[in-house]
Amino acid sequence: MSSSEYDYDRESEKREECKQKSKKRRNYFNNDWQQTYSWLLKGKEEGTAKCIACNSEFSIANGGVYDVKKHMKTGKHIKQVENSARTPNILSFFNSTSTATSTKNNYRTAAAEACFAYHTVQHAHSYNSANCSNSLFSVIFPDSKIAQTFSCGRTKLTKVVTNVLAKESRKLIIQDLSGNHPFSLATDASNKEHGVDLDTAVKLSREEIKELIPYVGLRSRFCRALKSMEQPQSSSESSVSSVTPTMILDWNTNDDGDTTLIDDPQSSVPSTSSSIPSTSSDVRIIEVIPVEDTDITTEGFQASTQSTLPEFDLKTLLDCTPLGSTIIAYYEKNQMLNNKLSGTYYVPAISKKHSVTNKPIVAKGKLVDKVRNLLRLNRQINANSSKTLETTTELKLDESLRKVKIWLQTRKEPWNEVVTNWKSTMELRRQSTSKTASEFFKDWPILQDSRSTQLIDIDFDVMFPTKGVNIHIRWFPFMEKLILLRGSSMKERSGLQYLEILNLEENCNEDTKVALHLHMLPNLIPPKGRTKLPNKKDWKFSAAEVLESLIQHVKGPGDIEDHIQSYQDRMYNLKQTIQPYILVVGPSLKNVTATYVIVDKIRYKCNTVLSALDLNFKIFHIMNVCYPSQSEYLWILIQKCVYEVHTAQDKTIPYILDLIEVLKDIN
Repeated sequence: MSSSEYDYDRESEKREECKQKSKKRRNYFNNDWQQTYSWLLKGKEEGTAKCIACNSEFSIANGGVYDVKKHMKTGKHIKQVENSARTPNILSFFNSTSTATSTKNNYRTAAAEACFAYHTVQHAHSYNSANCSNSLFSVIFPDSKIAQTFSCGRTKLTKVVTNVLAKESRKLIIQDLSGNHPFSLATDASNKEHGVDLDTAVKLSREEIKELIPYVGLRSRFCRALKSMEQPQSSSESSVSSVTPTMILDWNTNDDGDTTLIDDPQSSVPSTSSSIPSTSSDVRIIEVIPVEDTDITTEGFQASTQSTLPEFDLKTLLDCTPLGSTIIAYYEKNQMLNNKLSGTYYVPAISKKHSVTNKPIVAKGKLVDKVRNLLRLNRQINANSSKTLETTTELKLDESLRKVKIWLQTRKEPWNEVVTNWKSTMELRRQSTSKTASEFFKDWPILQDSRSTQLIDIDFDVMFPTKGVNIHIRWFPFMEKLILLRGSSMKERSGLQYLEILNLEENCNEDTKVALHLHMLPNLIPPKGRTKLPNKKDWKFSAAEVLESLIQHVKGPGDIEDHIQSYQDRMYNLKQTIQPYILVVGPSLKNVTATYVIVDKIRYKCNTVLSALDLNFKIFHIMNVCYPSQSEYLWILIQKCVYEVHTAQDKTIPYILDLIEVLKDIN
């Protein structure tokens, strides 16, 4: 190799080394720079950076971070940064709430709107009434974020019900019906969409049913229901054909007094009504229940017939009556008396006088047992027939009133229709088995409406006609006579103070007089009763405790809640129930501003104290609630002297009966 060629190769190697060294010294964008310089971004090409403030790119390939600092000191960059500092960010015009919090609030608002839609449908409210709900909720709940964003007018409400609630309800119903539990299939005898009624449903083919009911579970249940519709008819026919023929005893009474026994194989099922021979002297027919194939001594039968059977003289029956001679002729004809002792069939009864055990002994024997069993079965059939008839009537009545009761449980408007339906369901309330007022309210929630006092008056007028107005006619004469009779015997200081106020205040209004009357009653007629507490101690009532169960007084509306809760706590500690009572509000009894009747958690506001007393008394009888044990004697006195109402459940209290006798001539 020549020296010139060697030098050339040497220079080429040096150039390559220089290129590699220059590549290693090239700078690239570092993401960590953005933590220091918020205006810096990576450029489009390698070795470049972009300034957001200047909206320009510059090279950092040679100097790296030095080039960034160099750009930051340029006049253009400094001017742009100052301008951007004075200009507000567009994000400042939006709420500072985070996206997650905003989304959460949106979900809560949507849930509130869905609940409102469900409430509207559940209580059959008008969709138009939702138009004012937006502004109403924001006014009522000004601190609620949900109320401020709530928006569910008529149009949106319709869409929520149709597109959300209806679809979800249909989905849940289908899931429930597709389970493995039985259910009933009801039809209104028409299918508006497909024109299928009950008659054509029985004749549908499998392909048609599949098209009508696409869901497999529902379709299989529907097919089984169609098959079961044909089974009752065939089973009823087989049951009728398997009935044992009834024996008919036909008396063709001749002049000789003979009787003929006829076995009629074509006779039908024995009648459940008692068979009484007719007054005609020609033909008398009774039906005897076939017992040849019946085990009348089974345990189940004995368990249902433990009542004492009537005794009878079988010998006289067999010897002196057509039935007896017929039975004997039947037994002789079938050779049922051969080679048997007479004691096997009949042992006469022994009276107490001739008995060894000094106790009467009833007749015994196969014939006696046979007759007793026939009488017992006949009595059972007659009883079952009457029970079945009563049950059927009750079921029809309950079915017709059940829908009306459901209507009353879910509707409050229109009020005229409420009153009409309330009157028609009176019998259901009289048969109510509710043991407490809360149970009665649960069955009849319409009574929680402020207008329900009208419904209470309606029921009371049906139970006790013309007695509902007696409180307004007889109360003041009753109290005047009672004060005249017992006022001088009052010893309690509080009672004397009430009497003094009543006598001195000539211009007392009606509310003050009635309130004073009720406060005086426990002093005019002191309590004598007591009751057993759960700890087996006697609780003898004081006049204050009697008054507390009758009427209570608070000075202001703000004291009502605390007063009611305090009374509930005291009664709870004594393990006693709280019966309906009157609560008057006012600075004093001379100035009554409001009157309530407290029943469980319900407050009925009354216009006057006398109307509150009237409502309280009527609630006891309408809801079948007992009088308070403390003031029971006073309520009985008011019931009999003022209302003139008497019931079979009235408790007899001797000293109250004497007082009623004295006060009965109230004008």
